[in-house]
Amino acid sequence: MRFGCGIVAGALLLLAASEAQALQIVPTFDSSITSRADAADVEATIVAATQFYRNFSDPVDVSIYFRLGDTSLGRSVTTLYASAYADYTFGLGFQAALHPENAVLQSAVANLPYGNVGAAVIFSSANLNALVAPFGIAYPGVVDGGFDGEVMLSDAPGKVVFSGPVGAGQYDAFAVIQHEIDEVLGAGGGGSALTQPFGAPGSGLIEALDLDRYDGFHSPNYTYDPNAQPYFSYDGGATNYGYFNQDPRGDYGDFAKNSCGGPQRVQDWFSCSGVPRYGLTRNSVEVLELQAIGYNLSATPEPSTWAAMLLGLGLVGAILRRRLVQRA
Repeated sequence: MRFGCGIVAGALLLLAASEAQALQIVPTFDSSITSRADAADVEATIVAATQFYRNFSDPVDVSIYFRLGDTSLGRSVTTLYASAYADYTFGLGFQAALHPENAVLQSAVANLPYGNVGAAVIFSSANLNALVAPFGIAYPGVVDGGFDGEVMLSDAPGKVVFSGPVGAGQYDAFAVIQHEIDEVLGAGGGGSALTQPFGAPGSGLIEALDLDRYDGFHSPNYTYDPNAQPYFSYDGGATNYGYFNQDPRGDYGDFAKNSCGGPQRVQDWFSCSGVPRYGLTRNSVEVLELQAIGYNLSATPEPSTWAAMLLGLGLVGAILRRRLVQRA
């Protein structure tokens, strides 16, 4: 376990950007990938899955180490930071002030008084860097030598399909990859402390997505109760954008799922075999989650303008631990 703390303080130059900014997923491939006969297909699918995230305008590079190994479908390890609740929510408010076009974040910030509150908020290094990006400051990941996260995909022969049709008992890699990338960014299973041993109700610790966990209008919900029906809502519980999973076999930050009928979501707590390739779109509920925790969806691929003010931001608490998230 490694600890570090500091105060983020800085000023932005009053500067108009000359070109559009975009969030970049920077992949590094382990030898378990590069040594395969189909390495080109595996790498190409990973790169293709990362391209969606360029729809976010945050000028942040998110470094992820990809490997193949013994896992059900996919799992992720994420670098986590912590700060006082007031500091983290200040960061959200600052982003909302800079990005009035992010209506999701505007609503999430306005409804913070009605959501879950903890002494401290745990969040991913990628999420931290998105919040402090206007200050020109970056905080490093620590997973496996400085990465924001590590993603492992199943190496079971023929189980995860990187190219070609998906047959019975097989799973397309594209959605699996995006599922794990979301968690490195701080959404899905990676966004709820209920998934973590340190996040039990009463611990005083919550994660970024737990701020938007409700079971009714202005009725926050934070429980392991399998009979509870919490849902993601960025407007204070007024709108149910998707029930969270309460089955302990899956992550509490993923979406509930009872069968393989109906549409498939990237952040469902389990995947269905034989389903053709699918992935995130700009209208996906997972995109709403990312917007609610401080990422900004670009309106168009046109150049953007950044304005600045002199402010201090006390966001950084401690790098708590490395997280292991197993997808069922």
